Amino acid sequence: MKKLLVALFTFSLIIGTQVRADVLEAIASLRTEIEKRKAAHDGKFGPKNSEQTMRAALGSGGVDWATRYAPDWSNWVWVNWSHAKGFYATTQNSLRDWEGAARGGRVDEGKISDIVRQGRQAFLAIDQDMDRWFQNDLDNYVERALYLDKANAIGCCEEAYKHLQKKAKEAFSDSIAPDYKDVADFAVMPPVPQAGQPVSDMRQRAFEVANARAEAAINAGDPVKMHRALQEAERVLRIYPSSDTENLAQVLALLNEQMRFAQAPVSELLDQASTQPPGDLRNALLAEAHEGLLDRMGYLAPIVAARDALRGDEERASAVTRLLAEAQRFAQLTDDLENPGITRWSNPSTGLRAVNGFKAAAELLDAAGNGGDPRAKELLKIVNDAAGTFKTPLSPTAAFAVPASIVAAQLDQTRSAWDHASDALDGVADAIGGDPSGLQRSEAAAQRLERALDPEAFAKSMSAGFVDGITQNVPFGRSILSWLQS
Repeated sequence: MKKLLVALFTFSLIIGTQVRADVLEAIASLRTEIEKRKAAHDGKFGPKNSEQTMRAALGSGGVDWATRYAPDWSNWVWVNWSHAKGFYATTQNSLRDWEGAARGGRVDEGKISDIVRQGRQAFLAIDQDMDRWFQNDLDNYVERALYLDKANAIGCCEEAYKHLQKKAKEAFSDSIAPDYKDVADFAVMPPVPQAGQPVSDMRQRAFEVANARAEAAINAGDPVKMHRALQEAERVLRIYPSSDTENLAQVLALLNEQMRFAQAPVSELLDQASTQPPGDLRNALLAEAHEGLLDRMGYLAPIVAARDALRGDEERASAVTRLLAEAQRFAQLTDDLENPGITRWSNPSTGLRAVNGFKAAAELLDAAGNGGDPRAKELLKIVNDAAGTFKTPLSPTAAFAVPASIVAAQLDQTRSAWDHASDALDGVADAIGGDPSGLQRSEAAAQRLERALDPEAFAKSMSAGFVDGITQNVPFGRSILSWLQS
């Protein structure tokens, strides 16, 4: 018996030592990964290379005169990176503390192993977001530069010049990046607890931070802060998924897009254009309205597809036909921008969102039809051909899944919004071509489109059961929905 107890004790020590070794190896591996990824970002956005990165972005975006701002703008890029890279130090410090806990035996090694594994997943998700955030910043600098190029081409200080200067200042209004000073404090692992205390729930901590920011944005009434709060909430839900909230991240992403549209109504641009005589300012307003409508078509296309993709052959065929007709017309509309009076105002990226949206829709419908629908193939060919006309590279098509409760609630709104966007695009194309009635028709259709995409209507139309699920499980979801539905 004594020999058996000694053997069991020895075996448990071996197992414990092995678990501890595995934990320490996982920590060391993540430490290396953190430094590798930080170095990769530093090579693009740090003080030595940020100007080269900026010039490359401006060059690929077709920027000319405004390239002179590359040194100043690149300084802001590396200043933002100097704040954001604190996230990597924060994560390293957490690993140092957990390594000490593992070596000291203060916390069960199995628990530490789970914390490091989950922390690694969260770290990688935020690191990938870092790429998206800084790329979006570069895209916004390109947009600003293109507006400045156009303003410089006509010279100071006509109304068209002032309008373009204003648009240049607004280039970051739809930025997807958080406040980079906050990024340094993003935590992916809980603190090591005091002796006898439980390990805190990292998901709950993240929810509490997101809720505090959502409530602060609501109380401030600041659209930019609300935009960032929604993005943070969506990010937290992606990093910490749960069956209770599996659809909410996509819902918040959709809601954020509708709020972005509401803050930049196309109907106002068309109304301004209708008061202008033929000339630079009118053309600039028409080109901007054209871009805004294509942006909305890109948003709607995957929703239209998702609504009917799994509803049966007849419904899917109807959705493919509808999208195919719009994609064919979209390809024709890009030719309208060859009008010399409009070409100088349209950005090289005009229609990218529409192309991405149509592509996502086509892939959804094709997959739902087991890859055998020739019209879905034709739709993909059209959007791929259209993509080849752009200087700016297409972003990868993101996986798209709309919750059934949202699709059901938004069925009529989505269908009508699609039709209104189509009518508005028709009117803008006619106006570009010189038809005086085109503006009036497009403005009326744009107003109907804005009512159909009203974010408050979006929130109010969601099923009661879905809303109850959100308010019971997600504090910031409750704050946001209460604000919208009040």
